[in-house]
Amino acid sequence: ACAVDAGMLGSIDANRGDAQNGWDTDQFPIDNYELTQAMLEIIRNGGLGLGGPDSSVGPGEPGTNIGVNPLTHYFPLRVGLSARIPLSERLQITTGLEYSLYRSQWASGQVQSAHYLGIPVRLDWSLAKGRWLDVYVGGGLEGDLCLGATLDGQKVRGDGPSLSLQGAGGLQFNVSRHIGLFVEPELSWRVPLGTPVLKTYRSEHPLMFSVATGIRINLNN
Repeated sequence: ACAVDAGMLGSIDANRGDAQNGWDTDQFPIDNYELTQAMLEIIRNGGLGLGGPDSSVGPGEPGTNIGVNPLTHYFPLRVGLSARIPLSERLQITTGLEYSLYRSQWASGQVQSAHYLGIPVRLDWSLAKGRWLDVYVGGGLEGDLCLGATLDGQKVRGDGPSLSLQGAGGLQFNVSRHIGLFVEPELSWRVPLGTPVLKTYRSEHPLMFSVATGIRINLNN
């Protein structure tokens, strides 16, 4: 009940104690009254989200050892709408909006999807620049906001805002003078501002490699 009131309910310890000795005897709960009280608190919380029951019942004790439910993280999808502001012939400021999708799957088959919107601000330097192609490197910051997360289609609690340092190299194919298509391998490091709520590819790889692609608007004079 205290965890529910604080909005911090995660996993539950599915063991019971013994009234005669006063401590956890690593047995599954069998008292219907106690189970009902616990279930009412879980329902009041809207479920366990990404948590679940955990039992330390071992061999020779009533029940079965549940163990840890492993999670597989997939490579993130990143697409963006970008704008480039020239400062000189080869130096530009690049910013815009970037959408990221992080998918993970539990061993039980449950699929988690987390959606983020990022705003990168980067300083880029063109290594080779032509009418149709631009090869560049750059570095800067990106702020991300979790738009929402689901577990098997059911909404779960998402992460708060985050900040990362970013380095990128890229190719830009110019469709016209003002419109281009870009592909950018990126290396980013998530600034540890707090503990992530969701377990994702990014939370497991604070120094993360990814590839972004999208459309860029060139704000040429």
